[in-house]
Amino acid sequence: MLTSQIMDDVPVPVSPASGRFLDHIRLFMRSRHMAWATEKTYVSWILRYIHSHGKRHPKDMGAAEIESYLAHLANQRGVSPGTQAVALNALVFLYKQFLQREVGQLQYPPARGKRRVPVVFSHSEAMAVIEQLNGVYWLMSTLMYGAGLRVMECCRLRVKDVDVGMNELVLHDGKGGKDRRTVLPAKSVDGLKKQIEKTRLLHEHDVVRRSYEQQVHITRVFFLYWSRRRLPGLLCR
Repeated sequence: MLTSQIMDDVPVPVSPASGRFLDHIRLFMRSRHMAWATEKTYVSWILRYIHSHGKRHPKDMGAAEIESYLAHLANQRGVSPGTQAVALNALVFLYKQFLQREVGQLQYPPARGKRRVPVVFSHSEAMAVIEQLNGVYWLMSTLMYGAGLRVMECCRLRVKDVDVGMNELVLHDGKGGKDRRTVLPAKSVDGLKKQIEKTRLLHEHDVVRRSYEQQVHITRVFFLYWSRRRLPGLLCR
């Protein structure tokens, strides 16, 4: 089984003298240095497309057959939107790139994704998870759960966005590019103050270190300049 998996990642050898249509497509894709995974996927969908239309040659088919095949995938096969998109990309590549034919604006029913019921923690379950955390992870989890923050909104939170006096958080450029205000959980206030103080001390340390590094760099540059002007013989030894 391991051997078959390894061999599956090796491109199939194709003779330039081959008369098979799919071999010509493979050679065309390899001339463009396309990935082996892309080649396998596209050739597989093109082959399915040909078989679904009674093994007719793609040159004898066009936009109508592409639309009917994509509709078949959505209505009869019930594929996901991503699967239908991959099939579309393979067929567009076949006609536009390989056969040099325009297919125009295709009209077909889009595949619908499966609707799943979201899994939501109960309050006791959420608190049981949060109690197992500590430090900055505890603080982030209480903010996301208590204030309804998304992950990236929590990561992008700045000191200026925290208003302890008004007991609120101001979120900028959230989902849909919108700003919004939300409540600041009382349980997170002390942790936020500690995190802000820790960040302030770290910033001051970085400023001092950067200033020192700049001074050292300036001193080194001045020494090299002075040495080359005053001690050329010493540097040449």
